[in-house]
Amino acid sequence: PAPHDSQAKKREWLLSMNQALDDTPIGRLDPNVLPLSTIMNGWAKQKSSEGARMVEHWLDRVHNEYNSENPHGVHPTARMYTMAVDAWAKSGGGAPAARRAEALLERMDRLYRAG
Repeated sequence: PAPHDSQAKKREWLLSMNQALDDTPIGRLDPNVLPLSTIMNGWAKQKSSEGARMVEHWLDRVHNEYNSENPHGVHPTARMYTMAVDAWAKSGGGAPAARRAEALLERMDRLYRAG
């Protein structure tokens, strides 16, 4: 298969995962059903502003799950933040992307300090 076909299939899978996320009520996200890091990493590898926005969208959802006391133990990790910052750094989005990456680092630091 051509590389374009593979990219198209990856994107189709990522979009289907986004739909599954949208269909899952807050507090019910199960990482055994939706592999969070794999999905976030897939979006990060898109090397686009859209991909970076999607990684950040998933990170925000993980925070919502954590705050809802999700029974599956969903919680944000340093790796998830690293993927989000890296996605913005490689998005080609210039200064606005750099500001998003910096805001994520500040958020991670604030949360770490808060315990």
